[in-house]
Amino acid sequence: MHPRLPSAIWACAGGLGAVLSVFQRIGRLEISQYAPRWYAVFQGVARGGLGVFFGMFFVLVNRANLLLGTFMDNVYATLTFAALAGISERFIPEIIRKLENYATDHGPGTEPQGTQTT
Repeated sequence: MHPRLPSAIWACAGGLGAVLSVFQRIGRLEISQYAPRWYAVFQGVARGGLGVFFGMFFVLVNRANLLLGTFMDNVYATLTFAALAGISERFIPEIIRKLENYATDHGPGTEPQGTQTT
């Protein structure tokens, strides 16, 4: 990592990306009126926490030269990509939902498409 920047900076970049992602779609977030308030707060904190995690994860993978190693010494590019990694908190629930739908549609007892039974 850049010697003058502590790890908290990279984590904050990921958290900022997650917060920007939530603000971008705040009008479309579905919150049940029957759910307790702590549940909505927990979801918000969890999304921010995921952003922090993904921001730090990107920097660690970058420093290990496994992903975008050419930007390893460029502080601004690393901060930008850490923030973009924080934005990815929105995609994880969508990927899980798609996998669940696929498993439901193609689970045990279902026939593959294109086969005929006689």
